[in-house]
Amino acid sequence: MVGGIGEGSTWWARASGSRWGEAFAVLGLTGAVLLLARHLRPLTWELGGWLRFGTDMSAPDPTPVIWLCLVVWAAVVAAILANRPLVAAAAAWFGVSADALRLVLMSRWAGELAWWSILLALLLAGVLSVAALSRRTGSALLGHGRTALVVGAGVVAASAPMAESLLWVRDGGLLTLDLRRSAMLAGATYLVVAVLLLPAVAGGRPPVRRRVFALLLPIVTLLVVAQLSFDQAFSGLIPAAGPLPSGIAGLVTAPALALLVLASGVAVVRFVERTHPADVAVPRP
Repeated sequence: MVGGIGEGSTWWARASGSRWGEAFAVLGLTGAVLLLARHLRPLTWELGGWLRFGTDMSAPDPTPVIWLCLVVWAAVVAAILANRPLVAAAAAWFGVSADALRLVLMSRWAGELAWWSILLALLLAGVLSVAALSRRTGSALLGHGRTALVVGAGVVAASAPMAESLLWVRDGGLLTLDLRRSAMLAGATYLVVAVLLLPAVAGGRPPVRRRVFALLLPIVTLLVVAQLSFDQAFSGLIPAAGPLPSGIAGLVTAPALALLVLASGVAVVRFVERTHPADVAVPRP
């Protein structure tokens, strides 16, 4: 039967079906690498400050919890690269618990931003759980070359804060940052990451590629909203962006918008495959 996410008898069967299952697996690898990069960024920022100024530039944060989150999400990526989808899914849910513990311990500093981190970790754990049902991993589907592109995007995302340390200027006892140059660095980072990821996730079979983008666009929507809300460098790239909802309103509005984008993407997949059935008739492995 040709269709979108509505094929099959149950939701789990539909989601873990060959094409959707492969799309979830590709998205799981991409998300795990980028989430690991996110956990590495505070450490690389601190390292960059230490190399430049010989001092600790980071905000207070319980170091054991940072290392716990880092080790868990590194284990998730390692399990995916080792083609162990069930281990990756189980480790991801442990990662959600570690991120929740980090939220409890650092809530006085992170505030609302930490809730976005938990939301993204939950989404990734769900994606990897669905991918595990198909017994596939993104690394096995993408192959060595495209997997290397995904890992490369993660390395760029994780190491960018080290470059930001070059933009800090010591003024007496204070450190100041040129926000315009910081925004330019952020834009360059996002551009390089996108250039690396695009050929990696778009190089598969058309039916899988369509599903990957249908699943990826809502996640990108959430990330953009979160970055516009909390990242001054990112929001500086879009000066025309108006004020975004904050607090509970923001945490409700953004997922609702992401669900709308997901529904639109699934509708496009179903429309294309109903109007071009020959494009879907690709032998399944």
